[in-house]
Formats: sequence, structure tokens, C-alpha cells
Amino acid sequence: MDLKTACPVLAEHRASPRAGPKSWQGGRLGSPGRPGKIGRVTCATLAIFTAPIWYPKRLRQRRRVWELKASARPVDVLLVVGEGACPWGEGGTETMAKALGLKGSVPWPLAIQHLAGKLRQAVPGLNVQVSTEQEAEHAAEQGRHQIKLVALINVTSTTRNWSQGGLSSTLVLSSTLGRSKLWARSGGDGDAEKVLSRCGELWSRDTAEDCFYALLFAIHFSVKPVPLVEQEPQIISLEKIWRLCTRCLNEAMQAGLDGEARACLACQSGCDVRDQTQMYRCTVSHESDALARLVRCFERRGIFDCEAEIPEVPFEPMATFKGKRLTQETAWSIMEGHWDFNPESCSWRPVLGQNPAYDYFPCQYNSWYRDPKGNRGWYDPVFRVITLDGRAVWRKRHYRVLPGKQPGSFNLSTEDNGISLKEFWRIVDADDKLTWAVFHYAGAAKSVGQSYTGSLLVTKDGTLGPSSDSLPAERIRQAFEKAGVAAFELYGIQQDTGDADVESAPLTRFGGLPRYRDMNRPTL
Repeated sequence: MDLKTACPVLAEHRASPRAGPKSWQGGRLGSPGRPGKIGRVTCATLAIFTAPIWYPKRLRQRRRVWELKASARPVDVLLVVGEGACPWGEGGTETMAKALGLKGSVPWPLAIQHLAGKLRQAVPGLNVQVSTEQEAEHAAEQGRHQIKLVALINVTSTTRNWSQGGLSSTLVLSSTLGRSKLWARSGGDGDAEKVLSRCGELWSRDTAEDCFYALLFAIHFSVKPVPLVEQEPQIISLEKIWRLCTRCLNEAMQAGLDGEARACLACQSGCDVRDQTQMYRCTVSHESDALARLVRCFERRGIFDCEAEIPEVPFEPMATFKGKRLTQETAWSIMEGHWDFNPESCSWRPVLGQNPAYDYFPCQYNSWYRDPKGNRGWYDPVFRVITLDGRAVWRKRHYRVLPGKQPGSFNLSTEDNGISLKEFWRIVDADDKLTWAVFHYAGAAKSVGQSYTGSLLVTKDGTLGPSSDSLPAERIRQAFEKAGVAAFELYGIQQDTGDADVESAPLTRFGGLPRYRDMNRPTL
């Protein structure tokens, strides 16, 4: 094909060094000393970089389509998103409007762009593209065979029809029409119907975190291994069964005789062990010392055989406070927050939370305090649980806290129902008067293969105050965005203030702690 006919813009600029390493031989584009052919996609892609100022307007209209078609490597995941309002978060509620300025639901395209960024961060090397329905249809005309997984989110019936005729795995979400299909990746295993059922159940919860995991399960099955959902604790080998019978037999018998332990195991038997929201809800509904001892034995004997790591969320903790460089001493004072000698006092009470598995419990109290030496300390979260059988019970955890490498960061460890946890907390931002603070955490239950992240907005009493101007909504929103959390990922935490049962919460009493017993309340 003649160069001028195929691509007049490149013909004009064939002598420009911007044209790249290709050389022009006899009016054709090819390697040095060897004529070649002009491909339609190659010409269009290079024209983006070589066209003069007056030309790119038409190119920009189809640039995203060309990016999909001319990619150097296949598109792993194509997220095709329709119009409409995304149900995630609580946009429009009084809490979200006052705390974050979120006065309504966000559109689906904005939410999915954010979700795509989280997927790229969670799965290194994953090529994720987001397209509207029109863009995706044009791109798929020639490149559908290169796309490994197509996720259709709130799309029309027309888009569902063309997408399901190709060879790609297809995941239909936010719609009751159309049928999903998943093909197992090379070297993968599992039941496609079970994966689809799991994805559909997670997506139906309408939280950003659960929808994120729905896509991770599909990617793990059809595209490539995903560390966050790859590990699944199982007792299937003869060696593990022998180890259980010889090393943990007594603990297993005691758990079998305990009613709460049996109820917890029965509840969890219907869940995927990687579904942290449902698994933890079963755990806190039926806590049992006997089951905790059994799980602890499994962990110490290496029966679970998993190696989860704390997720890396790249950002720096708050650097200054009241115009001065943040020190670890000041950071500790921020975490201690609003403690006093009142038996019902605590450091902070959460207002907004991100993680549906661990942040959504009502009536929460968080107490941070130091040991007599002052450099190390403890963190005691107390929260109320409405169990699966309708009971209201209090739960409490006890974390060991060590200072991190940077001021404003902390390394935490604890045991939760027999499972060892390690977490990394950071102060993202805090008000000079400690009216509010934003914290972020990332953690892992190494032995059972679970990793997680979360973020909290906390205040003294768990409310936003009477005045609509009491909190700087834009600053708080920017703090969450710094930690990679969008406003529509957050949900309000019901504190149940005025409930008489709150008086029975098992709070940590600062007046009885060695460091605080004879202290006056410090001020920052």
C-alpha cells in the first residue's frame, strides 16, 4: 500500500526523528534496509505522536479505541461500564454530606475507574482497561480474541449480546439479564459455576470492597494468579490429617463438645474461607475459647500452610502537626486521643469505615494507651455485634503496639480467635484540636492466607457535631484519597448513643493503668 494513501500525516513527517526507529524504503514503512507493510493500527498509533496541532482532534475521539487495539500485549481485563448511579457508599446521607461533601451517588464510570486502579495495584502486571459500551464494541471488532476477561457492569442488552459471542470469559454484573461464562486459565483449576456464584453473591452486597473481591476471584480463575485470593487453607493431605490427629486431637475433641464451636464451624462450612466478610461474621457471632485453642494448634503445627503478607499501600503518614514536624511522641498523643478518668471514656470513636468485614460493627470504642516506658503500648477496640441469631453482644480485642520506622506509623499484633494477626497503621491526617482524625490500616492473617486493608474517620464521640461547618469536608476527603480510598467506599457507623446497654461495654479504664494512674490529662 502506498504511504501517502495509507497515512498522509506520517508521509509528511517521514523525515522527523519522532517517527521512531523505522526507516522509509520506497514509500513504505519497514525495518532498515527492508521494505515493510503499513498496518492500520500501527499507522493510527504513530499518528498520535506525529500529527501536527491542527490534526489531532479527530484522533482524540478514537484514541482509547486505538489503545485497546494496538496494545503491545493482550488486554487482561476489559471493564465495560454503562451509565447510571453506582449504589456503593451512602452519598446523599447527612453523615456523608457533612464529613466528605458527598451529596449524591457517583456515576458508574467514575466508580469503575477507581476500581480499575485498585485492581492494577493488587495484581502487579495486570493490564486493565475501562471502556464505555460504544468504545468497547468498536475495539472488540478486531481484538476480542486478545481480551481474556470482559466484565459487563450495568450495560444494555445490546452490549451483552455482542460480548457473549466471543472467546473471552464474560462476567455480567449489575444486571439480571445475560449469562456469564468463565474459562479456566492455563494451569488453573476450580469449578467455573462456583466461581460465578461467588462473584455474583459478592457483587450483590453493593459495597466497593466486596465488588473488588468479586472481580479478583474472576481474575484469579480466568486470567492469572491473584495473591489476595490465591491461598486457601485446606486439610486435604494425609500428612496434615495425621498431624491433626496426633498433635491437636485433644483440642479437636474439646471443640467438638462445645456448642458455640460447633455452631461457628457449621456457619463457616457454608462460606468460602476467602470471603472475609461472611467468615468473620460467623466468628464474632459464635466466639468460643475451645475453637480458638483448636485454631491456635492448627496454626502452630503448620496445618493451614498459608503465607499471606500485609498489602502495600504506598503513601506517607502525616508529616506535620500544628505546624511542627511530627514526632513519635506527638503521634502517640494523637492516637491516645480523648482519654480521661471517666470509666466510659476512650481515645476515639469511629464515624466512617471502609472495610465491610471489620469496620461496619455498631457502637465502637477505640482505646490507645502506652505502657510505663512510653515507647510501646496497646490498642483495645470494643464493638457490638448483632449475631446471626439476633443477639446483641460485645466483643473486644487486645493489640500490642510498636512504633513504626516513621513517626505516625505503628506495627500492631494480636490473636483473634486463635488466629495471629499483624497490622500496619498510619495517621493520614488529624485536626490540630483533635476534633477528628483519619487512620489507615493494612493487615494479614498469615496462617490462613488473608490480607486486608481499611480506613477510619474518628471523632471524640462518634458523631460529626451539631454544626454543618464543624468538619472540613474537602480536607477529610483528600486524606482518604491520599490513602487510596474514595468517598463512595465509606459507610457510616451507627454508634447507638443514648442506649442504656452502652454502659456495659467492656472498655479499658485509663485510671487503672500504671502510666495514667497518677497523671493529669495531657494537652497537645
